[in-house]
Amino acid sequence: MSLLQSLQRMSCKRRSSQTRRRQNSAISLGVSPAVESLERRELLSAVNPSPITVTGPTGSTDVATPTITWTAANGATGYELLVYDFNAGREVIHETGLSTNSFTPSSVLPSGSSYQVFVRSFNSAGFSVWSAPHMFEVVGGVRAPGVPTLIGPSANTETSTPTISWTAADRATEYELHVYDINAGRQVIHQTGLRTTSFVPSSVLPGGKSYQVFVRSSNSVGCSAWSTPITFDVVGGIQATEVPILVDPSTSTNDTTPTISWYGVDGTTGYELHVYDINAGRQVIRETDLPKFDPTLTAHENLLWARFLRDHGSSILHSFTPTTLLEGGSRYQVFVRSFSSAGAGEWSSPLEFDLMKV
Repeated sequence: MSLLQSLQRMSCKRRSSQTRRRQNSAISLGVSPAVESLERRELLSAVNPSPITVTGPTGSTDVATPTITWTAANGATGYELLVYDFNAGREVIHETGLSTNSFTPSSVLPSGSSYQVFVRSFNSAGFSVWSAPHMFEVVGGVRAPGVPTLIGPSANTETSTPTISWTAADRATEYELHVYDINAGRQVIHQTGLRTTSFVPSSVLPGGKSYQVFVRSSNSVGCSAWSTPITFDVVGGIQATEVPILVDPSTSTNDTTPTISWYGVDGTTGYELHVYDINAGRQVIRETDLPKFDPTLTAHENLLWARFLRDHGSSILHSFTPTTLLEGGSRYQVFVRSFSSAGAGEWSSPLEFDLMKV
């Protein structure tokens, strides 16, 4: 069954049901056949306003927002409009409650497609049948953009901020870019509104990982399909940080300022520490940029110490002692993670301990 037949069938079912109800009502009231016939014609006129003919646009038009027009229907208080992209096989306009017998789209209709228009009228009693389908074609004007092709980077790169490039797409005004970290299974770059055919990340991509890139173009009509992806590896460069290992405090303590210690990670520039009071359901400590500089050392001595920690972090037991007392009688959970110029590492496995009441 065609779309038009389906629409017409719905209207016919509604009309025949309404007609039968009115006929039964007339007979039950004892109205004469002549009077009943006239009254029924008046009622049918109210339910079904006069047929509609779509009048424009006709043939081909180079206007991307063409005005669609149709004949006014007697007894109508409003109109419903459907426009289908015949090439794409989908509805592109559906307007209800139109008060005049014309409509101009607010968004452009892509060029190179044929469109099919249906209109029906309505009033307080119901809808008319749908109009006969009306075809027109949009030629010239604005068309959807072409699909760009990714060019680079090459399969292996030592650059932590590699240039991602692609071919210019026909009729494109902007580009959208996605970069995924395949190893981590997450998106690391999403850029929209790019007006050139290349992009350089502002943050480094950690080395030793594989990345997948997609790009698509857009213009006032819409977006292209996504490009065929390319995959590349960042070799060398700045390596992603690993996960530190928490070792203290032990499972229980009566020290209200317990020293928290962990084995570090090579190549890091610092650590972030979180402590949660499980009983209270809240975070009680959050420290960043650990370890803190030692105020008893000179700036140069602190710099040398920081470099040593960076180069030998995994062999050093780092520690932090709270300056605020923790409440006794609660259970605590600790997390720590490292970070470097490549970004933050994964959080450590949690360490839990009980602080006994004194």
